[in-house]
Amino acid sequence: GKVFRHLWLLHLFQKLLAVLHEIAKKHETDIGTIASAYILHQPAVTAVIVGARNREHLNSNLRIPGIKFTEQEANAILSILDELEEDFNLELYAKEEYQF
Repeated sequence: GKVFRHLWLLHLFQKLLAVLHEIAKKHETDIGTIASAYILHQPAVTAVIVGARNREHLNSNLRIPGIKFTEQEANAILSILDELEEDFNLELYAKEEYQF
């Protein structure tokens, strides 16, 4: 029922955070930078709005446009988003080709 759906949703979000964390380690940055870069690389997106409370945040934000994902990294994120869409009847992103 409802409790299982909530637990499953929590599981999928934890899975997404784990994937973002692994990718962030490879790119020597943080999860927020990776998530913002992934969104920015979507074909229909031209900008992301980010904030910075200190210089460290500003430096991370400046790296966003330069982050390039491997096909494996993009597919790892995409597979979880596909799972979320399918299991919860969501439309999270356009079905256009990912821009590497």
